[in-house]
Parts: sequence; C-alpha cells; structure tokens
Amino acid sequence: MVSGGIGAASVLNVSLRQALVPAHLRGRVASIAGWLGTAGYALGALLGGVMAEAFGLRGVYFVCAAVLAVLVPLVLTNVRDPRRAGYEEG
Repeated sequence: MVSGGIGAASVLNVSLRQALVPAHLRGRVASIAGWLGTAGYALGALLGGVMAEAFGLRGVYFVCAAVLAVLVPLVLTNVRDPRRAGYEEG
C-alpha cells in the first residue's frame, strides 16, 4: 500500500512540476527536487531513529500522523489546477 502511494505521488509530483515550471528551467528544478528527495530520505531516517530512541516507535507514528494531518489540508487548499490558473505549456 505504501509503495503504491509513493509511486502515485512520484508521478503526480513530476506531472505538476512539468505543468508549472517553464521548459528552460525543468532540468534544474528536476535536479534540485531529486537532491532534496535523496537528502530527505537520509535526514528522515536519522530523525526517525532519534525520535524512536526518545519516544518509542509508537510515538514516531503519532508524530508522523500529526504532521500529515497538518500538511494534507495545506497542500489540498494551496495547489491549484495549472490549467485553471493560467499557466502556459512550454
């Protein structure tokens, strides 16, 4: 289930980026996004380990659920359909 969600989010992320970023900047934006994603995995593992030591595994899941509970509504209310927002292809 998680792998399916990650796969769908990856496709949506790239599609949104292609719709919003001008063609001449897409390579730069893609490389920065890739770097941030890789750094996020490393930092997430480190932070998760520290939190698990401090609060236990259950505490880590509660913190992650709280973060998602805040971020999902923010994303849903702030990301608009690029076709309706007046963005042009290319």
